[in-house]
Amino acid sequence: MPPKSKSEAPKKSAPAVIRPVISRHSLLFIPEDVLTGFQERVETGIDWTPVESGARRHREKCKRDDVPKTAFTQALQNKIDKSIVHGFLDEQSRLSIEDHWEFLLPAMVWDNQKFGTDEAKICFHNANCITDNLEKLIKKAVKAGDRNILKHDMKMVNALRVNNSQMTELDEGLTQYKKLLSLNLCGNFISDINTDFIPPTVKTLELQTNRISDISGFAEALPFDLLYLGLSRNFISSDSADGLKLLPYHLTVLDLSNNDIYYLEPVLDAIAKLPNLSALQLSGNPCSVCAGYARATLMKLPRLHYLDCREILPTDRPLEHIDIHPDDLLSANFHFTVFRIMSAPQPPKAEKGSNATFHIELEIPLLDAVRRRFLMFRGNESLIEMLPPPEDEEYPITNHGTQSVPGMSKIFTRLDEESSSESDVFSNLVMKNPREIHNYTTFESNKVPWSKLMNFQEPVLKIFCPDLVALRDTFRTIITLRLIYSVTYAAPKSTKADKVKSSQTMRTPGEMRATLATIKCSLRTPDWSQPSQHFHWDENLGTQDAIHWGDGDLSVLQYSQLPVKVTKGKPEGPESVWSPSAGSVEVSNGRLFVVMAGTPHERWGSQAEYLLSCLGYAVGIGNIWRFPYLCYRNGGGAFLIPYFLTLVICGIPLVYLETTLGQFASAGCISIFNINPLFKGAGYAVVILNVIAVVYFSSIMSYPVLYMYHSMSSPLPWQSCGNSWNTDKCTEISGNSSFFSSNGTITTPEDEFFHHRLLRMSPSIHHIGGIVWPVFWCNVICWIIVYLCICNGVKSVGKIVYFTVIFPYVVLTALFIRGVTLPGAWKGILFYILPDWGQLKKPKVWADAATQIFYSLGPGWGGLVSMASFNKFHYKNLRSSVIIPLVNSGTSIWAGFVVFSVLGFAAERSGVPVGEVATAGPGLAFVTYPAAVTMMPAPNLWAVTFFVMLFFLGIDSMFVTIESIIAGIVDEFPACRARKKLITFLTCLVLFSLSIICNTEGGLHVIGLLDTHVAIACVPVVCGLEIIAAVYTYGPRRLAADILFMTGEPLGRMWMVLWRYILPVILLVITVYCLREASGLAGWCVALVSVICIPIHAIKLLLNSKGTFTQRIRDNCRPSNDWGPADPEMRHLWKAAISKQKNQHLKLNNIDKV
Repeated sequence: MPPKSKSEAPKKSAPAVIRPVISRHSLLFIPEDVLTGFQERVETGIDWTPVESGARRHREKCKRDDVPKTAFTQALQNKIDKSIVHGFLDEQSRLSIEDHWEFLLPAMVWDNQKFGTDEAKICFHNANCITDNLEKLIKKAVKAGDRNILKHDMKMVNALRVNNSQMTELDEGLTQYKKLLSLNLCGNFISDINTDFIPPTVKTLELQTNRISDISGFAEALPFDLLYLGLSRNFISSDSADGLKLLPYHLTVLDLSNNDIYYLEPVLDAIAKLPNLSALQLSGNPCSVCAGYARATLMKLPRLHYLDCREILPTDRPLEHIDIHPDDLLSANFHFTVFRIMSAPQPPKAEKGSNATFHIELEIPLLDAVRRRFLMFRGNESLIEMLPPPEDEEYPITNHGTQSVPGMSKIFTRLDEESSSESDVFSNLVMKNPREIHNYTTFESNKVPWSKLMNFQEPVLKIFCPDLVALRDTFRTIITLRLIYSVTYAAPKSTKADKVKSSQTMRTPGEMRATLATIKCSLRTPDWSQPSQHFHWDENLGTQDAIHWGDGDLSVLQYSQLPVKVTKGKPEGPESVWSPSAGSVEVSNGRLFVVMAGTPHERWGSQAEYLLSCLGYAVGIGNIWRFPYLCYRNGGGAFLIPYFLTLVICGIPLVYLETTLGQFASAGCISIFNINPLFKGAGYAVVILNVIAVVYFSSIMSYPVLYMYHSMSSPLPWQSCGNSWNTDKCTEISGNSSFFSSNGTITTPEDEFFHHRLLRMSPSIHHIGGIVWPVFWCNVICWIIVYLCICNGVKSVGKIVYFTVIFPYVVLTALFIRGVTLPGAWKGILFYILPDWGQLKKPKVWADAATQIFYSLGPGWGGLVSMASFNKFHYKNLRSSVIIPLVNSGTSIWAGFVVFSVLGFAAERSGVPVGEVATAGPGLAFVTYPAAVTMMPAPNLWAVTFFVMLFFLGIDSMFVTIESIIAGIVDEFPACRARKKLITFLTCLVLFSLSIICNTEGGLHVIGLLDTHVAIACVPVVCGLEIIAAVYTYGPRRLAADILFMTGEPLGRMWMVLWRYILPVILLVITVYCLREASGLAGWCVALVSVICIPIHAIKLLLNSKGTFTQRIRDNCRPSNDWGPADPEMRHLWKAAISKQKNQHLKLNNIDKV
């Protein structure tokens, strides 16, 4: 019987999601005979956050019936009486308004600033925030000497804040403020709003922290032009959702956070009627922690731009309509996972027969069903009960709960003398009391040995939660987390006689525990845009509080989270079924540092990928069309002396410095300047430089594609005149005719094919003309290839460079073998290498050598920094920093042999000197060399081979240049890292759009302008700032220490000499020499468009700083908090090494003083 085809094989259906029955869940069920005060007992003993504690106190006051009535006018007067403006308005005061200004006001402000506590300063600010620019209003009245001016101006203010004034209602006093735009009535006891008293000019109305439960009575009558309405921390529930649809038409922002909205759908249906609403806040409501919160809100409100202060990106919205299960709006899954525990002390070796482990304990009382069921009928004082002592005489009676077991030094054996101090914490083991009954749940993780703490990744809690109120309130509490070390002893197997005999030496069966760390985590409100929240705890911080990881600096330290494996078999029950949701929390904690879940920084698959990528970046078209020409023009073989000298003292040190900085910080061209924030504008300059370079270079890459297409024709279309694009000046090469006429009276068919047929070149840059469509479509092909190669980052680039870098060397070898076998080849080679020692006396020769090294290797362009940032942290980059420049220079010399062997053959066939054939730039690649190819046997084959080689040489440089731009973006904006493929696509699309101008009839003129001027100022300046930042402001000792920490190898003194003394001089000379080539207004604009970012950023940074000018410069030249290794473990070890080094330095200083 034949086997069944794959199409006939039945497909396995996806396993059905097991959903617990919400109504039967223990967190919701309340029996009829529950004792009174059940909810109060549940909330007793809960450790609320300070903000929640204050909000609950205000909420209790709002529930009271005896709140005294206070109208707006009286509340405003009470606030004025407590403020500094009171004395200026008091007409019965014995002091004049000038006396108040000169004596009382400065004294009050000075006393608060110098002697006030933090709480006093907050109260002082709250009492004096009645309006904006209050000091300016007072000063105006003081100058006029008239209190009435201040009274009048107070009625003309745009912003008025009468908060925390125990106001219960509005009155006519508010109508006197005719120009009021912003009204703040937060922290009062307002339950209803009389809109007749609200000025129609009001656009912002803040009613947070009041006792409003229904807005239907005043929503429709609010000011028509109202843009912002704040109703946070009131008593609004789902029952009053109908009033939301009556809100003003122009309302843009609505804040309903921290209310009691449980059911999401009726609220969304009402809010959907507001056509101009662009920002909504629902966080802190029970509905905001349900599993389907974000999906339902984004689908119901397609015009919403911000949700809970988070921008809604296009990728956040589902592409298709998704039906949300009703249970997803009534429940969530709470996950608590510890990812990593670092630097925990190594325990002593346990006695034989015992088992030593570590685990995490977690107490979350509001989600504890056991505690909840117990408190229905019992009090909180009975949560911990004690059983009576056992009556068995054979069981040893000890006070397990309060005493440690004696003889602990005999139970454990020390590994060595050095570990004694670290193991002191383990001598505090306490026997777990078996008679103690806990009527609550202490959630525990799996127990693991000490060796697995680094990669702990143990789920402590996975709970299905249908009680959204309890889950919401959990995020307002402070939970307790403990790292526990336990030793378990099994009961010995022996007879009764043996028990009596060995009663003195018998081990007590049971478990002994020691708490190594106790951590307090203030859980934050869930963020719908993030899959989880992250916390870390550091023993060195001197506090037990865990620090929340949000969008701050630490958010860039990320590790990928492995997907949870599906457990095979039947589910254990409804409460054991769980799935990821928006209401999950993942906590990482440890003794010294933690690891955050997220997208990791990419790494090379192997170091060969790094080397090949850097070689592909350094070795480009310039090695073919620029170096050979410079070599023969500047003395042939004699030119190699200044060339290799500048390679050693300039090229290799710069490559080593850039790759070291990029690898140490794992940062791109922008973030690398966190080492000196004052120079961070240089990073933005590098991005602009690369953008301009890619714009024109991509168009150059379309030329080889066009030539490959035309090389398929036989004969080659540029081989003869007489074509439709040729002019009367066209002259074919024969006999002793010149390759190019010096007076321009004749042209070659190759020249006219390139300029007239392919480019349709306009007379000058002032005539851009239309798009040359063949060049345009070849440019499209180039960009598609580039995007497909880099869309997956270094993972794809690292594999592609094996071909794109190695293949050009194969082609160069083939062309070299073919070239040296052609007649006249050796004339060209001798012309190329014969030294002219007299040329060494010319300064221009040395400047050309330094410039060629400088621009060929690519320091200052950001590519080397970006490629090194993907290295492993401990990679020894010195060897590769030497190999890359040497291979690049060797390739340039070798390419000279390939080019001049063919040019010698062309000169032999044409009967002209080699010097008339040799050119540089695009003329060599697209005119001279194609002309020489036509004289070779099988010209089509060698033409295709040559242009394929040019294409691959250029495409590698594009890879790295674009990756440098993207790396700079994602390093500066870490949120983009998770969407890097989209960022890559958008970057390529923008760059392609900009490159279209180079696909026009005047495109070659634009390319010439950009290529000549784009880097002449930016690159030397950036390299100079890198040296100043790394060697001068950061310091040679710190830099050497970082290199030693990273690679394990000390920095040679030679490198520091080159960086500190020689390179700055060379860079200054190169800068002056290159700026001489700038010409015209357009040229200077291109040269300075990127450099201008450096002073702009520095000036902005200095203006935003505090202190004197010298202090501002000094502060901004210090490394920022973001500087250092990106890997959390390496960062911690680096900081520990710095701290140890500082302590040793202080000790040495103290010894010197003694």
